[in-house]
Amino acid sequence: MLEDGPTLGLGYILGDEGSGAYFGKKLLARFLYKELPEATTKILSDEYGLEKNKIYDNVYTKPHANVYLAGFAHVMTSSPDKEYMERLAEEGFTEFFEHQICCYESYRQYPVHFVGSIAFYFKPALQKVADKFGCVLGVVDKNPVYRLLEYHLGAQ
Repeated sequence: MLEDGPTLGLGYILGDEGSGAYFGKKLLARFLYKELPEATTKILSDEYGLEKNKIYDNVYTKPHANVYLAGFAHVMTSSPDKEYMERLAEEGFTEFFEHQICCYESYRQYPVHFVGSIAFYFKPALQKVADKFGCVLGVVDKNPVYRLLEYHLGAQ
């Protein structure tokens, strides 16, 4: 039986909105559906040698499909199709806010902080989505380990 209240993360298959695996999954699905802009399709075809059977094998038969999927997220930052990637980022961040932020009654009362390269490189899209949901965007840190190290060293 499920409890009432916010649902915690559902993992990379059912949820994980806004993560590297989420965006990798979206990119590969759109690649297979032939919905990506030409330049991004060319990157995935030429640089990664992607085709349907290779993708299926890595996602459905090999271990660590989430790591495989996340490996394509950086295509978002390297693709010349900037506007398309910005819209894709907005879609993912919107789903993240809908499922992981707005489920809390007082979500507008506190800043929302993010870590990771996708949030960092697509901060304008993240800011746009935070504004749409009436949230204050807090710290967006590409690599939080340094902030954690600083905190723990300062605590001594």
